[in-house]
Order: sequence, then C-alpha cells, then structure tokens
Amino acid sequence: MRKYNDRILEFLARIPMPVVLLVLCYVTYGLLASRLGFYLDDWYIVLFQKSFGSGNFNLFFNQDRPLFAYVYDVFVPIFRDSALAWQLFAVFSHALAASCFWWLLIKIMPERKKLAAIAALFFAVYPGFRMHWFSVMYSQVFMLMAIYFLSFILMIQSLHAKRGRWLYWIGALICLVIGIVPQETFIGLEFIRPLILWVALTPLQPLVSKRIKHTLLIWSSYLAVFAAFVVYRLANSKAYSYQADLFGSLRAHPLDTLLQLLGEVFWSTVDSIFTAWINLVELLKRNLLSFASIAMLVLMVAGALAVWLILKKRADDETSHSTRNGVILLVSLLATVAAMSPFIVGGFKITLEFPNNRYLIALAPGASLFLAALLDGILRTNKQKLVLASALVGLAVGAQFISARSFMLTWKAQQDFFWQLAWRAPQIQPNTILLTEDLPFSQHFSGTSLTAPLNLTYASGNQSHQIPYLFLVYTQQSTALPDLSADQPVEYAFRSFEFTGNTSDMLVFHKPSDGCLRILSPEDSDMEFINSQRFAFWHSAIPLSNLGRIIVNPEKTTIPQAAYFGSENQNQWCYFFEKADLARQQQDWQTTIDLYDAAQIAGFSPLMDSEWLPLLEAYLNTGQYDKASQITQQISINEADNTANFCRLWTDAQVDQNVLPFAEENLSWLNCRE
Repeated sequence: MRKYNDRILEFLARIPMPVVLLVLCYVTYGLLASRLGFYLDDWYIVLFQKSFGSGNFNLFFNQDRPLFAYVYDVFVPIFRDSALAWQLFAVFSHALAASCFWWLLIKIMPERKKLAAIAALFFAVYPGFRMHWFSVMYSQVFMLMAIYFLSFILMIQSLHAKRGRWLYWIGALICLVIGIVPQETFIGLEFIRPLILWVALTPLQPLVSKRIKHTLLIWSSYLAVFAAFVVYRLANSKAYSYQADLFGSLRAHPLDTLLQLLGEVFWSTVDSIFTAWINLVELLKRNLLSFASIAMLVLMVAGALAVWLILKKRADDETSHSTRNGVILLVSLLATVAAMSPFIVGGFKITLEFPNNRYLIALAPGASLFLAALLDGILRTNKQKLVLASALVGLAVGAQFISARSFMLTWKAQQDFFWQLAWRAPQIQPNTILLTEDLPFSQHFSGTSLTAPLNLTYASGNQSHQIPYLFLVYTQQSTALPDLSADQPVEYAFRSFEFTGNTSDMLVFHKPSDGCLRILSPEDSDMEFINSQRFAFWHSAIPLSNLGRIIVNPEKTTIPQAAYFGSENQNQWCYFFEKADLARQQQDWQTTIDLYDAAQIAGFSPLMDSEWLPLLEAYLNTGQYDKASQITQQISINEADNTANFCRLWTDAQVDQNVLPFAEENLSWLNCRE
C-alpha cells in the first residue's frame, strides 16, 4: 500500500507546473464560469462590438488608453460577445501569467524550485485581487502580464545563450513594449529589472565591478524603451483619462504629500503581503452549514490537499542556496513597492476594498514571492512549510469561490432586472432616461455599464454612436443631470457613445433587494422614502417620472436576448406583478385583478407590501371596497414609509360617498392623519 501511495505521489510530482497552475486556476475561478456574465466595462465593450464590429476599438479607447485598442482588436474578434468564452479565456490567461511567473522564478533562482512553485501557487490564487471575473477586461490584462514576464525570461535567456543571443534580446524588448505600452498596470515592475539582471548575472560574473558594468550595459537598452514610453505618456497625457496628479500635489504641498505618500506605501505593502491573507480567517465566521459554505469548505480542503500532494514529492531546495532568502525578500519587497508607482502617480489609493483592490494585480507577484520566502525562512522543517503553504492556498481557493458566487448572484440579479423591465415596459420611446437612486447589484454594475444592456435590449439593431437610451444610477452619476427639475436638456457621453435627452423624458424606478422592480409615477408619494438618506433625490425625481415614455401596446414586444439574460421565467411572482402594474397603468382594472388571482393560484404573493398597490387600486376602481380593506389591513409594517401610498389611494378614493366609510376606517387604521 505504501509503495502504491509513493507511486501516486511521484506521479503527481511529475505533473508539469503549468498544468498544475491551469487546473488550480480553473478550480479557483472557473467552476461557475457558465453562470457568470459581463460586468462594468465588459458590458459596453460588448455593446461596441455588437454595434460596430470587432476590429475597430481605436474609437473606443481614443480618450482613455489609445494603444490598448490594439489588444482588443486581437481578442474581441475571437470571443465576441460570448460570456462563457471570455470567462474561460480569463482562466487560461490567469494560469498563463502564473506559469510565466513560475518560469521567471526558475530562471532567476534555478536551485529554488520548490520555493518558486509555492510563490507561483500563491500568485495564482492571490486573495487580495478579487476582480478576476471582469473577464473581458482582466483576461487581456493577464495576457499582457504573461507577455511582460516573458520579457524578463527572454532577457535572462539572452545572457546564457551561446547562439542567437540577439534574437532573445529583441524578443525581450518586444515583450517589454507589449507588456507596458497598451496600459501601464505593470510599468512599475520595470524598476526592478536591473536587480533581476544583477541576480541573473551573479553566477556568470563573480567580480562585482564587472557585474555592475555588465548590468548597466545590458539594462541600458531596456531603460531606453522604458524612458521613451514614459516621455510619450507624459507628452500625450491629454489622450489619457488618468493623469499624473502626484506631481501637482508635490508642487503645492511637498512635505504633506511626501508624508502621506510614505504612509500609503507602508500600509499598501502590509495589506498586499499580509492582511490579504490574514483576512481569509474571516471566511470561518460564515454560517458553515449553508450550501455555499459547505462547497467553500470542500474546495478549501481539496485545494490544500492537492497542493500538499503535488509539492510533497517534488525535489527539495538544496541546503546551500546561491540565491538566499534575504536577497529574495529584498527583491520581492522592492517589486511590491515599485509596482505601486503608476497608481500612486495617478493619485489612486491601493486598498483591499472594492474597487481599489484592482491595483493589487500588479503587486501580487512581489507580494506572493515575499510571503513564500518569508515562510521558507522562518519555518524550520519542510513539513511545516508545506502544511502552511497548502493551508493558505486552500483558504484562498475558498475565498475566491465565495467571490465568484457573489459575481454569479449579481449577474443573476441583473438578468432578473432586465426581464422585469421588459415585462413592465414592452417598449420604450427613444431618448428616454432610466433613473434610480441605487441598485442592490450596483457593486458590479454602474449606470454607465447598464446603459449597454439597456440599449442591447430595446435598440438591438442600433449601429450608431448616438444611443437612444441612458441608464443612470444617481449615487454614481449625479453630475450627469443638470438638476432634478423638469424640461432640462441632458447630454451624456461615454467612450464613443453619446446620448441626448431631457429630464422630462425619464422613467424613475425603484428596485429593492428583496422585491420587484417598480416604475414610479408622479402620483406616488415620496414619503415612501422618508427614511432614505437620499430623500431629497426621491422628492425631486418622482414628479419627473413620465410613464408616457412606455409604449404599452407596441407592434413588437421587447424580449431580452437569451444569450445575455437567460430564458424567460414566468413562473415567479415578479412576472405577475410587472404585468399587473402595466395593466394598472392602462387602467385595465379587471386584467390587474385577474393577474393577482392567477399569481395566487400559482402559489405566489407579494414580496413587499408596496406590491399590493396595483390590486388595491383595482379594487377601489371596481367598487370592491371590502377586498380593498382586507388588503390594506394585512400589510405587515404600519409605519409612514410603508403606508404612504396606501394612504394616498384611500385619501383619493374618499371623494366618493360610497367609499367614505371604508376610507375613514382604513385611513384611521393606517394612522394617515398623523
């Protein structure tokens, strides 16, 4: 039995590291790939591709990162608007970047194979970066990262090659250009190139003086390319949306800026190397009996066990190392700090919170190597090192699964939203704005990004830069509107798209986390939002909601595309509610009542008290006052923000003498007069 187990371990030890990293990345990021979609910038990249094709992204990036267009011109024609293809490509490119990182470490310190493997595993699952699933964006960023690592690998190879040395050198320069020019995420790592050269030259050139000269000579060509791009970037800063704000702050307040900068660098370093991993303990505070938590625990254990088995029989690092932990710690620490430079210059804060954790993608290589070297230095036995490394990888796998599940849930919530919108608004007049205060899934979707699926739903054939619909989330885009008053022109541009509308042509809506979409009317009471932190928004916005923008009986009903929004599911309460609310808008009271009856037969009922309002209004308008009273007196919370619209309907109804006794009773029960 023992021999059999040893054979299994030896087989696992022979699995190439790139294969290990690919499988690990799939388990960490790809298990839910078929249930994930597009997020934030991904959405309007899809809109651009659908409107203008896949090979002309220079217009899309002309005011942001003009050279990034060439990357999109390569990959968008391949994957187009397939969410699954982009998610799988993101897994592949993430694994490719991890493999190139591992290969680079092997090149730098060939006698530290196990340490290189652990650092690469840490990088593959690095828990500080939780934005992998923005697949259109970050699949290509990871691809650039892999190519950038290849620049270092080819540079080192050129030092050892006996023939074709200049070919490796040219390849390294080309990979450097590809790695930093399209977008500057990894440009800070270029500061450690001379250190890597120094380490790589150590066994080839023992004399320090000659090594210094050789390092500077080789580095000069890479420095020239780096400096040329920096000069170009600063000279053409107006073509980029991100500016070098640090220099202005230094000129205005040099001492204060430097002190603040030192603090930010220190805490960003601590967060990227230590806090990102320490916070994994928070996972164990979850309800561990839920389905998601059980799946997380299974993945944690499986991931840790797999790493243990794969590393256990791999060749141990030699006792005597030419590349000692002290040197590795220094270089990796400098790499972590240097990687911050483009974000610091741009005035961005690097934190573990969304969305600023996106900058940690550049810090991940240095932070992962530092942690691996630190554990190797402070732990005494090989077993201790493997146990802790395996446990950390397992915890990170579990954490990333929970993050993936969060993306899955917000994708599902966004899909449900657009189906509910289509049921409530079969068609919408062009040049209409959809406006709300916030959304329960706004962490992964901005109003700008949701403008894309809105237009793909209601104007799928549009091939113009002038788009007919605009989605605004006021908490994110308050400056998009001149003010919240009637008949104000609205002009909004993002990327290459433009919208022209008017504040009198808006649909104001509310989407609670636990209820259905409600498109509000000017008759709705703003007292429903009296306890909201943004009551002033609702007070001004509700009177602007123009239900006349909804085409209630269009020649062709809008059907969200299944490729983006999944199949229609009418077997749910919100389907009946949206259809009933549409019937209420048309004052088709009997259809409203019939839809509530059908929902009840199907086993559905309102999720929130406000979802009784269409039925209450239908009963009041058909003289069924007893039923209207029954609905009113079954609401669960008898407070002003919950009863405001009930009070409004009964107050309006009491002008009829026949309803007056019922109205007085219900107004009293609702405490409306108070």
